[in-house]
Amino acid sequence: MVEKLYRYDYYNTGYDVKLSCSEYIILKRTPCGVWIQDYSRKVGKRFVNLNARKQFASESKELAMIGFVKRKERQLSILRGQICSIELAIDKARVGLKEDCKL
Repeated sequence: MVEKLYRYDYYNTGYDVKLSCSEYIILKRTPCGVWIQDYSRKVGKRFVNLNARKQFASESKELAMIGFVKRKERQLSILRGQICSIELAIDKARVGLKEDCKL
């Protein structure tokens, strides 16, 4: 049986969001992790440290889904911070416009 790692991601269809589960074939096991087939890279393979807190792919679909949720929660946190900064910049720009118009 071929051993695999799994990674979830999503894509936007225009009207909906779809989840997709990618399967990566394990090429070789080492004491720290595994080498997987990954054709999105020039070398065609990628190392995944199975002892790391953050992993590119997981040994089960359940762990892969948990990793996906954590990645997207972190992304959302970063984007919320950016939105907050942008709103503050817009508010400062509006105040600057009002002050310029009074002259």
